[in-house]
Amino acid sequence: MANPGCYATTSILAGLPLVSNHLLGNGPIIVDAKSGISGAGRKVEAVYLYSELDENMQAYALKGHRHHPEIVQEWQRAGKMANELIFVPQLAPMNRGIFANLYAPLKKKMTAEALREIYLSFYMREPFVSILGTYESPEIKAVTYTNLCQIGVSVSASGKEAIITAALDNLAKGASGQAIQNMNLMFGLEETTGLL
Repeated sequence: MANPGCYATTSILAGLPLVSNHLLGNGPIIVDAKSGISGAGRKVEAVYLYSELDENMQAYALKGHRHHPEIVQEWQRAGKMANELIFVPQLAPMNRGIFANLYAPLKKKMTAEALREIYLSFYMREPFVSILGTYESPEIKAVTYTNLCQIGVSVSASGKEAIITAALDNLAKGASGQAIQNMNLMFGLEETTGLL
């Protein structure tokens, strides 16, 4: 069993309804994602020490991140997508959590309410995805130590760009919780077993 990475999970969940419902217009999709220090892996390098990151923030893997192909692969599985993905991961001064902002061109002008209805319908039967109200932002603290992903749905003032925000705990939904969820599915158990 292979589990998606934490950045990939957050980004994939944020963009799937746009791709699956063929809502994307021309232009790149931008994912601007921030991770707690634990999201950078277990490397023992000064740049990854919390004392170096405290009161600081930095982008990394600017030449290309290992989860970039994974995000594109899953979006393309969901629907025809020709958009370029620009993915910028950053380390934020927190222990855990992923917060992603996704900006995407829409094929036609939409209201935030209409776009939110699409997200609600898409994730209706997903116990670990919570869609917030229009123009509401997810919070890392709301998902910490859970297998939940919170998604906020907004549009730009013109109504021509989707602004999707998503948050999850990279050490739970982005790692161990997700592994348990997938194991449950593989063994025919209730998906939420051991997670709620």
